[in-house]
Amino acid sequence: MQSRHTGIKQKSLLATNIKVEQLLADNLPPPPQNIDNNFQILDLGAGKGFFTKIIYTILEQKGFTPQNHLKACDCNLGEYAFNEFIPCEFGDFNQGLKYEDDSFYCVISMEVIEHLEDPFKYLRETARIISKGGFLLLTTPNILNLASRVRYFFNGTYQLFGFLPQDPLLFRGCYQHINPLSLVYLSFILKKNNFRLEVTTDRFKKSSLFLYCITKPFFLLAKFQTIKRLQNKEKQLYEENKDIIPLMYSKTIFCGRTLIIKAIKH
Repeated sequence: MQSRHTGIKQKSLLATNIKVEQLLADNLPPPPQNIDNNFQILDLGAGKGFFTKIIYTILEQKGFTPQNHLKACDCNLGEYAFNEFIPCEFGDFNQGLKYEDDSFYCVISMEVIEHLEDPFKYLRETARIISKGGFLLLTTPNILNLASRVRYFFNGTYQLFGFLPQDPLLFRGCYQHINPLSLVYLSFILKKNNFRLEVTTDRFKKSSLFLYCITKPFFLLAKFQTIKRLQNKEKQLYEENKDIIPLMYSKTIFCGRTLIIKAIKH
């Protein structure tokens, strides 16, 4: 993996970057004999350019010319440190995306959506710019791991989502976590926009693993009861969510630190 050697400081968690790097490398098409410049990857929310450089390296290793196939976009151009190779374009993601329909094969959105005022609009726009058969790699804090649920029970806030200041001088704009989104609601938005989901995580939290060992039998019973209730009383709702319900009771969700979604557009 290249993640440890970019020379640019990452803003998101290193384990998250490594996992997304692996997913990207595993899902790019074969060498580019028959691929023209319409094959594009977008690092959406590029930050300092840490992951942009990783994508650049992956493309080089696979025989692509990165400058022809890679774009970066962020709202804070002053922090971006990879302009020499891939210039960063300005984008206010709360206002929409300036790119044309079906213009990207892959969009990377790492630790972005939880900062935005309107995640529904953001994912509609992301779906619009991804071509059919292309995919989105999306990461956000997993608010449903058991340690986060315990925090919510006592404090009313999830892990990594605290109380928010009203004073604009204290509110840190795009750096503040303002939208905690669970897999249930992300799944709803993504499916509404013609995506099919695959879900994983970067690593398991030790505190959540401990709680999982204690509570697993109770959650297995809850899973069984949930499925039976939906099958008996709300069959259509069950059919529309039968891929997500098992995930909601999985080790990935109960113990995973970061929610990582590969969403394929169909």
